[in-house]
Amino acid sequence: MDLVVVTTGGRAYDNRSVVYRILDDISERHKIVVVMHGACPVGIGGLDWLVDDWAEDRSIPCLRFPPDPRDEEKRFFRRNYRMVKHAVDIAARKDSRIPIVIAFPGGKGTEMTASISRGFGIRVKQVDK
Repeated sequence: MDLVVVTTGGRAYDNRSVVYRILDDISERHKIVVVMHGACPVGIGGLDWLVDDWAEDRSIPCLRFPPDPRDEEKRFFRRNYRMVKHAVDIAARKDSRIPIVIAFPGGKGTEMTASISRGFGIRVKQVDK
């Protein structure tokens, strides 16, 4: 089974070893076609850049979904929705692809992405560390 992986988590999340362990565990059992994240701005750090590093280290394609700065009011909701919808669309192109969401510790944005994902019927794996 091929996976389309969406990651979500906090801007302050910095547990590189957990990110690598979780993604490595998944990639040992399934082929990860692409990994996605919300492209938190450079310099802030957080989960998105740990995922970026992991994908680069493993030669896995990584798609970044930065929020549109022109969209003040709902930019994060729209970005998160667009990211999850894109995962669903990629998975739909081939029967053996399944989208999953890995939710690392975070805040409202992380829960928003998990909620959007559940609305699409996507399994959300919650990481507690």
